[in-house]
Amino acid sequence: MDADYFKAINDTYGHERGDEALRVIASAIRSVVRPEDICGRIGGEEFGVYLPTATVPLAVELAERLRAAVSAATFVPYHGAENLRLTMSVGCAVHSRATTYAELFAVADDELYVAKEQGRDRVRVATLEEGFEARAMPRLRQANQNRPPR
Repeated sequence: MDADYFKAINDTYGHERGDEALRVIASAIRSVVRPEDICGRIGGEEFGVYLPTATVPLAVELAERLRAAVSAATFVPYHGAENLRLTMSVGCAVHSRATTYAELFAVADDELYVAKEQGRDRVRVATLEEGFEARAMPRLRQANQNRPPR
């Protein structure tokens, strides 16, 4: 998950207020995840959530709830200001076969990038099933080689 237009918050209101926005986002994420889920900040304005035992429908539901919780969170950048709506783009990878963290992360990151390209504040989900890597991994490698920095 990646906070949308986060650089603008730091540039407009300063890094201290950007840090507060990250705390608001983290709190919104914690309000949605289940006890068995693992979540944390990956770096910058990126967060990761691992949903063990999640099916595709459950992963989609939880991802949408995460996105909505961030959007509904209250972030006031300075005293007297109005609430500034925060949004997140979410990329998911759901697996029904053996996989590695690197593959899950690459697929989820690719879906996140597509969510950003499609207008942000949305969820994209890919499923890793038997035969998936033969179809998708070359596309992921190509996309990563041509991808500009976010």
